[in-house]
Amino acid sequence: MCRAIKILPLLCLVSVIGCASHTPQVEIPSSGSDVVGWRMYYKDQFKAFGKDVPQPDADAPAAKRVAYEEEKDSYESSGKWKLVFGVLIFVIGLSAFLSTVSQL
Repeated sequence: MCRAIKILPLLCLVSVIGCASHTPQVEIPSSGSDVVGWRMYYKDQFKAFGKDVPQPDADAPAAKRVAYEEEKDSYESSGKWKLVFGVLIFVIGLSAFLSTVSQL
């Protein structure tokens, strides 16, 4: 019983940390052809703003457009796993809570 009560705050902490907001840290690359710089930039943008990151213009450098598409694909595929793990953590926490309550 005490063991389950000790685990609940830890599960809550993990959930809160996972939902914490992020502010962009990476600046726009100075070179239009720097694919790695653009990927880091867009990875940071998707982490901060989610799916609301604007798509580059059609006349933007190819490196910028390619980096955007690659990081968008990466962001969309990682979002599915975050949802699965979030639901799993919730179910584990709920079952631990119900187990504790039923023993009272």
